[in-house]
Amino acid sequence: MVMLKDKLDSAFIASTLLATQSILTTLLEIPSGLFSDRFGRRKTCILGSSFMAAGLLFFYFGSTIWILIFYAIFNAIGLSLWSGIDSSLLYESNPEDFKKELSRYESVWSLGMCISSTIAFFLVNHSYDILILFTLIAFMLAFICTFFIIEPNTHQKKGKLTSHIKSATNHIRKTPTLFFLIILSLLYYASAESIHYLNSLFFEEKKIALKFFAILAIGIFGFSFLGYRMSNTISNFIGNKTTLHFSTLSAIGTLLLATQAEGLMAGILLISGSFFWGLRQPILSHYMHQLAHDDMRATIISIGNCGSEIGFAIAILIFGQLTDIFTTTVTFIIISLLYIPIIAILLLINFDTPSNVISSKSQAKMNSLDPTHLSN
Repeated sequence: MVMLKDKLDSAFIASTLLATQSILTTLLEIPSGLFSDRFGRRKTCILGSSFMAAGLLFFYFGSTIWILIFYAIFNAIGLSLWSGIDSSLLYESNPEDFKKELSRYESVWSLGMCISSTIAFFLVNHSYDILILFTLIAFMLAFICTFFIIEPNTHQKKGKLTSHIKSATNHIRKTPTLFFLIILSLLYYASAESIHYLNSLFFEEKKIALKFFAILAIGIFGFSFLGYRMSNTISNFIGNKTTLHFSTLSAIGTLLLATQAEGLMAGILLISGSFFWGLRQPILSHYMHQLAHDDMRATIISIGNCGSEIGFAIAILIFGQLTDIFTTTVTFIIISLLYIPIIAILLLINFDTPSNVISSKSQAKMNSLDPTHLSN
């Protein structure tokens, strides 16, 4: 945002460009999943990486709104092509150890963000161009690595695209467990991302010195790295459902404690919530990928991601308005109320039974349930 503002000399134009990119990414989520199911994971990853690398080239050399529009478009296409396809590729390559592999994969991402944020902290005073150049080099290396991806041996969907979307949505509708997991992901994402986008206002409100903002930002990725890294070990020891309950209740607790604390301690408590995000995400993804069919997995995951992005867009508008009316502290207390339906859904779903469908009491109330089986 700061670099875009510096290039365009306008915070409004920069924010409008970012909003446009976000909207375009959301709109392309489902089509990108369709593309992956139809043409394969490897081709989609290569294409997505190429678009993101090209977008960064436009950003590096761009100095006018017209060139930077191409950056936003190319980056949006690249992000949508990569979103959900990477996890589908991981699952289809090693379904038995997917949760473990996803924990490692996401922890490496968080570690990379932590390292890059640290580098940016020291280089930002020299030149923005150096930061962009380092990022561009990293993306070029990632683009080269995509050519070494091995396509998993799964059935690729053929036929009309409209029929494929209909089949994917019908599968979600007829699989209550999968439907509730998508709702869970939406609520988790809307609450966590809203907190993330409002945290700098919270730091100001808690009178945390500006010099600590960057350190706290690095800490967010550090905590999520630990969460992702420990997710598989903890969930194997205490069970998937117990881990989800523990991470959810702990996230509520640290959020409420942060609202009552002052100074730097409030900031540390707030960012520690990213540990519990990293703890639960591989588990949710583990179940969602198992419930999705091979020939429509990327489309189903993309539908879930699209729903989460829309949910976040609505949530941030509401919580942003509440912040203007009240304070960030009050808004965060209100956000904690989002965890009430999350807890209700967690209690509704019985993950640990062999069938991993809705719990027996709730099952009697359902007209039909998909017989798909999950393993813990």
